[in-house]
Amino acid sequence: MDDPFQYLELDAARREPWFKDFCALLKRIAQRGDPAKAAGLARLAVTDRLDYSSLRALGRLANADPARRPGLRVALLGGPTSSQLAELLGLYLSAANFDATLFCGEYRQFRLELLGPSASLDAFAPDLLVLALDAADALAPFDPGWSRAEMHSAAKGEAEALADLWRKAQARWSCAVVQNVLEAEPFPVLGNYAFAHGVSRESYAAAINAALPGQARGLDVHFHDLPSLARAEGSRRWHDPRYYNEAKLPCSPECLPLYAHSLASVLSAVRGGSRKMLVLDLDNTLWGGAVGDLGPYDIELGQGSGQGEAFWRFQRFVKELAAGGVVLGVCSKNDRANAVAPFESNANMVLRLDDIACFKADWRGKDENLREIAREVNLGLDSLAFVDDNP
Repeated sequence: MDDPFQYLELDAARREPWFKDFCALLKRIAQRGDPAKAAGLARLAVTDRLDYSSLRALGRLANADPARRPGLRVALLGGPTSSQLAELLGLYLSAANFDATLFCGEYRQFRLELLGPSASLDAFAPDLLVLALDAADALAPFDPGWSRAEMHSAAKGEAEALADLWRKAQARWSCAVVQNVLEAEPFPVLGNYAFAHGVSRESYAAAINAALPGQARGLDVHFHDLPSLARAEGSRRWHDPRYYNEAKLPCSPECLPLYAHSLASVLSAVRGGSRKMLVLDLDNTLWGGAVGDLGPYDIELGQGSGQGEAFWRFQRFVKELAAGGVVLGVCSKNDRANAVAPFESNANMVLRLDDIACFKADWRGKDENLREIAREVNLGLDSLAFVDDNP
């Protein structure tokens, strides 16, 4: 491999055999006197699907470029041990162009560090405080003898205690706080009966989580949805009691990159690094087939085929993103009249022209059109995400 973009243009499944060659090429680029270029390419290669050792290899190359966002001080405090999580979190923040310095708290000392004197934490003065907790870190552990009223009272007390930590941290360092939504301990004792019973470890964690947003009103507090991440990856893969009991890891080692990547995404968004605009291709992205060949009524979209329904569901997903404040754009190599027609006349379209802030359909290069879209909506290119069926 003599061109790093040969690696970067591959999808994740096809990159693995070329990873060592890619790293060797970056080392040669750095040794030839361009460490900033090597660091930038390394950061482009950082994904949440790399394993721990591969991420560490990239990390050694990714931090050599000083041309990044201003320095960011992140204090990571948790119940489980957080040193491995902190190492990967720093790399993902670097990949997002943040020059981050991390403070890693001691195991299960987060309350003492926030409520009592902590010269090291005061000297660090974090910009962002992360409370990487789970339900096992509650002050009042779950008691199976509770009544429902007692359980909800305890959950309310837990949410208030966490809010007290947020307020003290913000008064002390004027920092934003990122709080984990609490993940219940694995392996439910009551199984399917837990839902009907109403007093279980799972319902206790859910009650605490339900009370947290109300406590955060008026505070610079943001939430990291750890339970959704664990569910998406699979609870059996996420939780590994061996590593928790022996090393107090917050999840299995295989899932640490996913945890760190997800957390880094929240921190990046809090500091203005989120994507603000979603730009969409059309043919085989919003509908099946080429509208120039099929016409606006015969494209695959909606009921009648699995693929058509998949495109309809994707459009509904995009519509919900737009309702949440994401700006939408279109960038397609197409005749404009053909490209516009489904939006105006196909009843199965979820998206309509008035949902699209900037519509580019012509025969120019997509890179050129993406730059023009960014200029027209007054956003940087790093604020755009582009969806296209062609990798």
